[in-house]
Amino acid sequence: MIYSVICKRAILITAGLISLISTHSMAAPAPSEQTKVKIQRSSTSANPVVTSLTKNLFKTESFDAEYTVQVPYQVEETYTHEVPYQTTESYIENVPYSVDVPYTTYETDYRQEYRCEEVTKYRNECRNEQKCYIVPGDGPNCRHVEECGTNAQGERICKTREVCDGGSGPQQRCENQQTCENVPYTDRDCRYENVPYQREVTRYRTETHYRQETKTRTVTKYRAEIETRTVTKYRSETRCCKTQTREVFDRQLQFQVTVAFPQDAVIAGNETETVHLELISAAPALVGVKVISSGYTYVVHKQQVNGASISVELKIGAQYNQSNAGVSSITDLKLKKEDDDYQVVFRDSVKSTKVNSKHVIVITDQTTGAVIREIPALTPLSSGLSVTALAAADIPKNIKTVATLLVRREGPTVENEALEFKIEIARN
Repeated sequence: MIYSVICKRAILITAGLISLISTHSMAAPAPSEQTKVKIQRSSTSANPVVTSLTKNLFKTESFDAEYTVQVPYQVEETYTHEVPYQTTESYIENVPYSVDVPYTTYETDYRQEYRCEEVTKYRNECRNEQKCYIVPGDGPNCRHVEECGTNAQGERICKTREVCDGGSGPQQRCENQQTCENVPYTDRDCRYENVPYQREVTRYRTETHYRQETKTRTVTKYRAEIETRTVTKYRSETRCCKTQTREVFDRQLQFQVTVAFPQDAVIAGNETETVHLELISAAPALVGVKVISSGYTYVVHKQQVNGASISVELKIGAQYNQSNAGVSSITDLKLKKEDDDYQVVFRDSVKSTKVNSKHVIVITDQTTGAVIREIPALTPLSSGLSVTALAAADIPKNIKTVATLLVRREGPTVENEALEFKIEIARN
């Protein structure tokens, strides 16, 4: 018992010493650093811009650290154990049996009966009848007769007249004719018929009934018994010590950064742009540049480090090229006919104020390639759609022509400061 108390006091003293050592060896907290800075430029901003960046440096140190181990120990515990045993029990079982149950049904039979009934029949009867009718007489028989003579001048003269003979008048004529008709009469019709009648029949069906019988069976049941067992458990104990390493603050580097923007990167009117600087390396000191919000794209042209000073000279990078400002930037291009005149319609997705875009509609001769007309396209509407009217005379009908949209872009943000492309609109 005395030995146990002494050991516990020794452990407490040792733990206190370890805690004191750990407290004194804790590293000082690192100050806040600024490895990124945001420069907001406007038309009145100074050039170059001076700002500062800081970077914390850390070092690795060793220290003694306490650690925790799991120490096993044994203890007795009681638990409830289910012990099986067998016993008999009575139960009621429904036992099936069969019963013949009578029921009454009806069957239909037939018997022959001699039956008679009055029926109406018909026979054909004929008789002679005299029928008289008026026969019309013959009318007068007429004909044309030509009579000729000589006049006082001795000329022969003929004329035609109609001569009719009398005919007979209407007469009555009688004939004997036979007339037949179906005359009804009553007769008696007798025959044998099958007459249905029902008779009552008793039959039987088998039904399953049940009766309850008491039976006995052997079953297994369980009873709870309390038993004791020895189990191994674990407790956490703190031990001293083992060597570990950690990153601790060493010192802070401070840099004055001077950023010179290109002279042709002009910010006009109320325009602004946001440029992010980031210290991406402390030894040697390197600064990365990222444009967030405006029309220019910058790249680092030259960078010098002199002690705690960093000088960064930027140049304008190419933001527009054939891939994003070429043929794919023109959409909805079509030639529409309006009465006798035409309209060229298109949309240009490049809307940067740092890019000067010119659009010209060129009409050329298909055969010779000679230019017939050059019509500047109108400024796009508020909807972004450009609509340019062409007179019928601009596209001659007597020769085959090709209508082409010619686009030229210029500006510091354009690759090689200029790019040009053309798109065929239609052939006539």
